[in-house]
Amino acid sequence: MRLFALFIPFASISQEEYNRLSELVSQDIRVRLAKYRLREDAIRSLAGRLFPRWYSHTQHLPNPTLYTRPTGQPYMLINGENREYSVSHEGNYVLFVTGNISNIGVDICIIPPEGSDMVEGLNDALSPSEKIFLKSLTLGERRKAFALLWTAKEAYTKAIGVGIPFGPSRISVTLSPQLHVESIMVDQIDIRSKGWKFVSGQLAETYYWTTIWLGPSSEMEVKMELVEWNDSISNLQ
Repeated sequence: MRLFALFIPFASISQEEYNRLSELVSQDIRVRLAKYRLREDAIRSLAGRLFPRWYSHTQHLPNPTLYTRPTGQPYMLINGENREYSVSHEGNYVLFVTGNISNIGVDICIIPPEGSDMVEGLNDALSPSEKIFLKSLTLGERRKAFALLWTAKEAYTKAIGVGIPFGPSRISVTLSPQLHVESIMVDQIDIRSKGWKFVSGQLAETYYWTTIWLGPSSEMEVKMELVEWNDSISNLQ
């Protein structure tokens, strides 16, 4: 399994470059991109759309054909082989994960800034144990812990293909005092008992991420590979 993190230098991306890259996606996608109010949102979304194409190029393979399963998970078809993938983006980063596994999800979340009401605003999405744990922390640690546990919730719902309507409070994430994910419970059942694996981490000090998948134990060694814009998406033709 491969996990990539792309840093987007928004200020250095010209409108001409954006227009050129947008020609590499379908007309339907370009219409969706045009609906974004903020330029940064459109660029993040476009980069996420182009990540599978970039990945196939790094493997010296033809451009993939992208599909979505009835349950919502995206996958790509390359040389007749299906390959699962998941994309997440926030702030200056886009994450892309892919592998020969049956279900996969990834999510990245920026640590809410001081004074943000994000934690309180999403209180109903937390499990009772998560609420108790967050209240035991200082305000600074609480914001970090929330970002981490939220990525675990989002990554799981992406992996099963239903998204947040699944009911995030059904997912209960246990964090260690050092803010590492110790367990993920769904309806009080540890997801590892059903074959799920997960890895979490911190990126650039202000982001947390989690990826979750069904697959063999050999896939547990997941290392994030950092990708520069000018060495990747910008070079696509």
